Amino acid sequence: MRRVALSLVLALPALGAPAGPNESVKQTVEAYLGTIDTPVTDARWKALGPDAGPVLASIAAEDPLPTRRAKALHALAVVDPARAAPLARADAANVHEPLVVRSAAVAAVAMTLPAAEAVQVLRPVLAQANVPLQRRCAEVLASVGPAGCAAVQAHTAHLNDEARAPYATALAHCSAAAAR
Repeated sequence: MRRVALSLVLALPALGAPAGPNESVKQTVEAYLGTIDTPVTDARWKALGPDAGPVLASIAAEDPLPTRRAKALHALAVVDPARAAPLARADAANVHEPLVVRSAAVAAVAMTLPAAEAVQVLRPVLAQANVPLQRRCAEVLASVGPAGCAAVQAHTAHLNDEARAPYATALAHCSAAAAR
């Protein structure tokens, strides 16, 4: 009994020791992902540095909550684009992923891949997804430049005015970009 008590007393200073840098980053990542009303800026994610990459990648790939996975994927695209790109590519194309995850993945594709490659990945999503994801995909494609705009315009060219309505923001962005 005395040995157990002595072991506990000796271990107490270690329990009170400050967390190491990886543990501190993990705690900060968890706190940021837990925010509801206050968005975490890209600058704050970047400030965590490269140690946040593995933590975010694990959450983006494995967390059971789709909203946490989506937030983690966005943050990973900011912190470590090379690590985020394959995950974003896979999640954007996976029709079994929840909408929030696919939407975050579509944006992450544009953040992590060169424009031509992003267009190649997102064009099939634009053609096959449900309307909310198509809208998101069109807006992201419009943001990657002329090749993205060409993909959106080609997709919407055969649509009537009512069916084209969800793409209005993306098409307006493309028109404004072309006028510059």
